[in-house]
Amino acid sequence: MTETTFVVTMDTLFTDGTCKPGSVGKVLPNTLIKVPPAEIEAVLLQHEGVRDVGVVGLPNPEAGELPIAFVVPQLGANPTEAEMQHFVAERLSNPKHLRGGVHFVKEIPRTATGKILRKNLRELAVNLK
Repeated sequence: MTETTFVVTMDTLFTDGTCKPGSVGKVLPNTLIKVPPAEIEAVLLQHEGVRDVGVVGLPNPEAGELPIAFVVPQLGANPTEAEMQHFVAERLSNPKHLRGGVHFVKEIPRTATGKILRKNLRELAVNLK
């Protein structure tokens, strides 16, 4: 067991890293809190300058992943990255802040049924940095 890994258990965690039955698995400290993209998207869609949005995790060596938003602005609106980050920070907990950034796009890639193609957004996010 490394210093950056620990075990979450429902029973007992021993100092040698073993545990009694009931353990629910290994958890990395920086990925302990799961961030649902839909929650961040729902908040951003409340902003009057946002027409559509997609959020994915941007790989980061220290944090695991950082939330990054791809925003389609409303026609005639000119929201800024700082404005979007502040909007989310006022409404969501610290791990859900847009530390990966905000990028403005013309459209969010979607399937024929309207589901966000997150794989495409992740590729775009990695290529931006």
